[in-house]
Amino acid sequence: MKITRLFIYPIKSLGGVSLSTSAVDQRGLRYDRRYMLVDEKGNFLSQRQMPELCLFKVELMDNGFLVTYLHNKLLIPFSMEGATNQVVIWEDEVEAIIASDSYNQWFSACLGSAVRLVFMGQLSKRAVNKDYALNGEEVSFADGYPILLLSEASLTLLNGKLTHAIDVDRFRPNVVITGCEAHEEGSFSVFKAGDSLLKRVKPCARCVVTTIDPLTGEAGKEPLYTLAKYRMEGNKIMFGENVLCLQEGQVSVGDDLVLLL
Repeated sequence: MKITRLFIYPIKSLGGVSLSTSAVDQRGLRYDRRYMLVDEKGNFLSQRQMPELCLFKVELMDNGFLVTYLHNKLLIPFSMEGATNQVVIWEDEVEAIIASDSYNQWFSACLGSAVRLVFMGQLSKRAVNKDYALNGEEVSFADGYPILLLSEASLTLLNGKLTHAIDVDRFRPNVVITGCEAHEEGSFSVFKAGDSLLKRVKPCARCVVTTIDPLTGEAGKEPLYTLAKYRMEGNKIMFGENVLCLQEGQVSVGDDLVLLL
């Protein structure tokens, strides 16, 4: 099996960045979901409430991330320092660095709603669900786990059932692989990717974000309608696998993925 694509999403729910190589630590791929937008009460915002967030495109630059919305552009540094405040993401309260007014005003003007940009610094702590953590692992502003793994075969199987094929970016994976059967990634345990040691812990339950076209921001019924016919577990639709990092390292497109357990 080999890695075919790598993605990060520097600002939660905004556009992704395709990479050829990345460092991996216990919070996931470097820079992945270290930023997030929150409302005036400090509650996280995503495409669930604001589908238009998918229209913000993000590029990796030498000195940060260039965010583009329509014809407006803003450069965001790789990290920030400053005053902190508690923000809420799902059931977690996290101490986050609040961006300066210039960043907050830019996003607020683009969205027509008062929002703030927050950054997860090294002192911020957010634990992985203790039912699945092995060594008290932490996670970024991702929904729950540091890394999302998906196989090309799983996407090919789904697209064979759809009237109109969709790209892998609908599912916002971090690591995409080839060389296995459809949904075989759901049987993985411990494996090496590059020189990083990873462990699959549970399937990923999918939500309405997968139904939003990242090019237009418009929502439809697919792919959840079709996935519900063959990927239901209980009352949840599963597609892709949540993964922890057991040993930090480097991962690159073209690297072998080797099962150890």
